[in-house]
Parts: sequence; structure tokens; C-alpha cells
Amino acid sequence: MKCSLSILVTTTVLAVVGCSQSNTETDSIAPVDFAMEVRPLLETNCLACHHGEVSMGGLNLQYRDGAFAASDRGTSIVPGDPDSSLIYTMTAIRHGKQDEVMPADGVMLTEAQRKLLHRWIKEGAHWPTGEDGVLKPLTIQPGKA
Repeated sequence: MKCSLSILVTTTVLAVVGCSQSNTETDSIAPVDFAMEVRPLLETNCLACHHGEVSMGGLNLQYRDGAFAASDRGTSIVPGDPDSSLIYTMTAIRHGKQDEVMPADGVMLTEAQRKLLHRWIKEGAHWPTGEDGVLKPLTIQPGKA
């Protein structure tokens, strides 16, 4: 009887400790910040080809509505589902087809950038409305490149 009680107590303690550590790890990760993390990533790596009148593949990432709309290839951003979001899936080489990887200029996103996009979409892909949600194409001033 003592052995059974000891095992039960030990199992209960380990379960409680495991749950509290798991919650602490989850709580310590702040949600992805669109303005500080996602916007710069999109403006630097995607917007040159996907804004305004230069909307390759029918994708315009300059505005929230365009970013969440379906493009020629499918839905760009599916909140909560990175694996169904082209903005995420197109950043990896699939089936050896490197020519389909975005960005098309050949500079692939880093693994950290891909993980950030994945996490942002998984968290619901918050994209602010109004001016806070408008992306600005990067411009290079002559002599400053």
C-alpha cells in the first residue's frame, strides 16, 4: 500500500510540475509584433514585387485586404493555418523546385524569418487596419545603396 501511495504522489507531483513548466514556457513567448517584426520582413523581402501596380501573381501585400485575398495561386494568408498560407509555404523549396521559392530574387528567407512568419500566421496573422497596416515599398536613394 505504501509503495502504491508513493508512486501515486510522485506521479501527481511530476504531472503538476510538468504542467506548470509548460505554461511558463508558453507565457514567456510574447505574440509576434506586426509593426516591429512582420512589417519590416515583408517590406524588405516581398513588397518590391507585390505592391500596387507591381502585384506579381496577383498578390498585393501593401494593404491588409490584398494580403488576405486569394491570388492567382491560392490564398496568401490563412489566419491560424501557416501550411495553407502561400506567404509561408512559398518561402521553402518544395519537391526540388527552387525556381518557385519566394522571394524570387534568389535571396531566401532565413530559418528564423520563416519561423517568425509561421508563428505570426499560427497566432492569427494580426494585421492592423488603417495607416498602421499600410506597408511602404523601400526606395533606394541615388548614392546611398
